[in-house]
Amino acid sequence: MGDEITRGEFLRGFFKRGADEVKLGVKIDALNKKPKPPWATTGFNEKCDRCGDCATACPTGVISLYPKETGDMAGLPYLNFSSSMCDFCGDCATACKPNAIDRETGEKNPGLAVANNACLVTKNVICDVCLDYCQERAIQIAPGVIKIVATNCTGCGACIEPCPTRALEVKPSKVA
Repeated sequence: MGDEITRGEFLRGFFKRGADEVKLGVKIDALNKKPKPPWATTGFNEKCDRCGDCATACPTGVISLYPKETGDMAGLPYLNFSSSMCDFCGDCATACKPNAIDRETGEKNPGLAVANNACLVTKNVICDVCLDYCQERAIQIAPGVIKIVATNCTGCGACIEPCPTRALEVKPSKVA
């Protein structure tokens, strides 16, 4: 993929991806709070051998690996919704030899979408871009209010990249 960026990333000031983002000021703490791939099992961090096969197998490219600057987290996979979404195809689980990602025992939902106060809707500006991308209809908008319906949200991240203010993110599930 190289250094190509989307129009949305350019307009939001994100000029690099991956490990380069760390050098540009993305805090390691924030990076460590990214959701794990779907079907991550209990003990994921210990089971994962950091081979990167899950990221290679991912057809949407949403799985990234923590860069070496993250210390103990280096090489662990996480979901990077800055340019893609998870379609829950299961290729990551099939590629995972140590079964750190396992469709039988892991948790499918990687997390829950949440909106922060950068959301234009909360500032009474008409915006419904996220609604167009949420196939599960988990996002509800009323004047001044955005609500994520937890029972509908799959944590796929489809709403993240198109948001013009980066107001949406997927908060990870509690899989250790």
